[in-house]
Amino acid sequence: MIGPNGALYGTTADGGGENNFGVVFELRPPPTFCRAILCYWNETVLHTFTGAPDGEDPAHVNLTFDQVGDI
Repeated sequence: MIGPNGALYGTTADGGGENNFGVVFELRPPPTFCRAILCYWNETVLHTFTGAPDGEDPAHVNLTFDQVGDI
């Protein structure tokens, strides 16, 4: 999903930490215009799931933002 700041947000079912319970991530385009065919976006892991009670496998969950822009 695209956030209020224009970044792309998503989740993964695997990865993140030793137990691979998934993550919530943010992708931002390069800060300057990219003229190449392949431009790398900047990735930030916002949350790494650790299993119960924190949760796991968030791939089938839709992210939403509240009125102030928090996930």
